[in-house]
Amino acid sequence: MRVSAMPGWRVSLITIATASLLSACGGGGGSSSSDENKVPPLPEAAGEAISQRYQPLGENAAIVLDTQTNLAWKRCYHGQSWNPELSACDGTAETLAWDVARSLIDKDGFRLASLAELQSLVYCNNLHATPDQIGNLDIFEGCGSPTLSPTIDPAAFPDMRQLTVWTSDESPNSETTRLGINFSTGVISDFNSPGANYRLILVRNPEDGDDPRAADGSRPRTVEAE
Repeated sequence: MRVSAMPGWRVSLITIATASLLSACGGGGGSSSSDENKVPPLPEAAGEAISQRYQPLGENAAIVLDTQTNLAWKRCYHGQSWNPELSACDGTAETLAWDVARSLIDKDGFRLASLAELQSLVYCNNLHATPDQIGNLDIFEGCGSPTLSPTIDPAAFPDMRQLTVWTSDESPNSETTRLGINFSTGVISDFNSPGANYRLILVRNPEDGDDPRAADGSRPRTVEAE
């Protein structure tokens, strides 16, 4: 990230983002104590990488693996399903309050993403000349203008909208607000009431093996996707 002199609260947010991404990419979650808590393994790679960065997984390619961060992503919002024939998402995206979203883990072991994880998806076509640069920006300023919107790779995530989605992070500025990312401009969205209903982009860390957890530490299948 490009960081210059900034208020303390912005430094706090950067600390949150950096720590959560290091945690997501660096460590596993141990082995499950019960077979019923295990989730299916991630599908095998299939086909060529999208935009030289996102490797489709499985025959339906409903999941992509970010080869830069080693995080697996659902290509549709929570509540939708991937249509491989149309390369688009079917159904209606589900919106959830923050507490519910943070405890969610779907039947495939995917959960609510952290601020740093979601930032790694922010694509500014006016700033990012090569695929490895995606996610490298000042999240407080966003992509600026002019830029492609929504600020996410349209080939890998063709049905994302110019909307705010939840992250799993609380705001360091207030005990009563939570953080999101606005994919209209790729900027952090602060001061969101936890009772507000937003869409979710779900992630899974392959390092967690067969014992992924929800963002709040809950075990698999506490809440399942439709």
